[in-house]
Amino acid sequence: MIAVLEMTKDGPWWTHKEYIKDGDGRRPDHPDYDSTTLFIPQEEWDILTPGMQRYWESKMKNFDKIVLYRFGQWFLVFY
Repeated sequence: MIAVLEMTKDGPWWTHKEYIKDGDGRRPDHPDYDSTTLFIPQEEWDILTPGMQRYWESKMKNFDKIVLYRFGQWFLVFY
């Protein structure tokens, strides 16, 4: 469990500066890069739990915003 926490403490690898892409797959050095969206590789999407898919579905379209995830009576913020 500690190894998983250590690997994901800065967020999933696709959110790291060296790998990040916008929703259309463009890197930050591209002139049309949209920093408000995020690209998640399909192979990574497929292994997310349904709850994380729901969270990242919102976050992919609103990467520059804080997304509050409702879980029953609680609101959670991931990463």
